[in-house]
Amino acid sequence: MCCVIFKSLDRLQQILVEHQDLIFKRWSKRTRAAREDVLLEAWPDIPLTHRPDFALFHRFETLQYPVSDPHELIAAKFPWLNPEDLSQGKTFLMLLDARARNSPKKFARSDLQASVMSRAGQVRFYFYVRNSKVGIWFENSETLI
Repeated sequence: MCCVIFKSLDRLQQILVEHQDLIFKRWSKRTRAAREDVLLEAWPDIPLTHRPDFALFHRFETLQYPVSDPHELIAAKFPWLNPEDLSQGKTFLMLLDARARNSPKKFARSDLQASVMSRAGQVRFYFYVRNSKVGIWFENSETLI
C-alpha cells in the first residue's frame, strides 16, 4: 500500500511538472457543471454532495456498526472529496497542487482527523515512525486494531 501511494505521488508530480499550466487553464475555462462531469468521469463512485459523511456520522454515531458499503466508506474516509465542493473555483486545482508539492505525511493526520470516525470521539489515532515507515493504529474504547 505504501509503495502504491508514493508511486501515485510521483506520477502526480510528473503530470503537474509537464502539464500544470494546461490543466489549470482548461479547468478555469470550464463551467461548474462541466467540472463536475470531469470529476464524475474520473471517479464515478465519488460522493455527490457536500459533506456526505454527516449522514453516516448520525447513523454510526456510537460506532456500533462498521461502515462496510463502498460508497459509505469513501464518504467516511474522504468527506471533503465531492464534485459539489471540488468544482467551485480553484478548489480542485489547489488540492492537486498541495498534494503534489507535499509528502503524504504533511496531510495524513488532518485527513484522518477529518474522517467521520474521528469526529465520533471514540477513535484515537496513533502514529509511529520506524525506519522511515509511518504506521497508524486506530483504537476504540475496547480494542487496538
